[in-house]
Amino acid sequence: MDNEYQSPRSLGTDSGGNTQRDKSIRIKGMGVVQLVLGGLTALLFLSSMLAVVVQQTLTTAAGGAVPNQVSLWMSVILYGLAAAFFIWLGVGSLRLRRWTQPIVLSIMWPTVIIGLVVFIGSLFITVDLVELIGQLDTSAVPIPRSVVEAVIVFTLVLLFVIYVVIPGVHVLAYRGEAVRQTLRSHDEQERWTDNCPTRVLGLAVWLVLTGVSLLAAAPMRVLFVFGILLKGGVAIVAILVLAGCAVAAAWLTYRQRRAGWWVTLAFFEFLCLSSAHTFIVLDLAEFYRQAGLMPADQIEQIGSLFDSSTPWVVGFFVLNAVAAAAYMMTVRKYFKPTESTEAVEPGAS
Repeated sequence: MDNEYQSPRSLGTDSGGNTQRDKSIRIKGMGVVQLVLGGLTALLFLSSMLAVVVQQTLTTAAGGAVPNQVSLWMSVILYGLAAAFFIWLGVGSLRLRRWTQPIVLSIMWPTVIIGLVVFIGSLFITVDLVELIGQLDTSAVPIPRSVVEAVIVFTLVLLFVIYVVIPGVHVLAYRGEAVRQTLRSHDEQERWTDNCPTRVLGLAVWLVLTGVSLLAAAPMRVLFVFGILLKGGVAIVAILVLAGCAVAAAWLTYRQRRAGWWVTLAFFEFLCLSSAHTFIVLDLAEFYRQAGLMPADQIEQIGSLFDSSTPWVVGFFVLNAVAAAAYMMTVRKYFKPTESTEAVEPGAS
């Protein structure tokens, strides 16, 4: 029997008459990549858990008070959620589940955009960071400038890979009509993502992620609202209310209710404008000082870096406010004033 090359099977043609080829090999390949990413993130999760335990054990053995571990616990939660997401997505991709495309596109597209903005801002901040490190007294622990620059470059490259390259590869791998048809041909069962346009689904997903982020920050017991510092129980209640609003907005958005559009718009504008106003009233140094996120001596050491970074942080939140309003206007057509909504193809945009 001759070994003839078998071309990918045809899935028909799109609206433009172009033949669509089966993309199952590409999707399964991405599934393997996602499982690898999930495994690596799970290792970071375990290492963060180990760091928490080691810090508690060493501090207790030395007879001292256990330091604030909020940042460590936030890392544990972040890595745990990321590991669960990539493993879940990897299994779905290997099984060619139709929900994988809208989930990937709804999460990874905004991540690429936000990642680019953050990376560009980091490049400008890095210049000030290098100058600041050059001014520090390193006589006790001399560090060659070349080593410092190498660490900074490595950090920037890692930042670019995590927030731009990885999500960008996902977008390229899952976009297109051929991918949608491939997944539908292998998974004929209707899924929960089928009743919501991808752009609206993405909005709902990011609302849920925002709610989870707020809950993860609750142990800090600190919240700034338009420059006003809330602490203790008041901060926790306010965080729970905001997280509840995020979840409610996500559900209404997923159901494409008109109320969901208004709640989501108000929610995102409130968060962005409140954050921007907070950093206008308080610079980053004062923010860290009042929130108790960093020892006072460290804040004094890198005060000039905070001064140069504050305008970038304010601009970031203002840009987010404008972008959120513009995006909400583009998806308004999908939201119905009545409870009944029509099923829309997830690839619609």
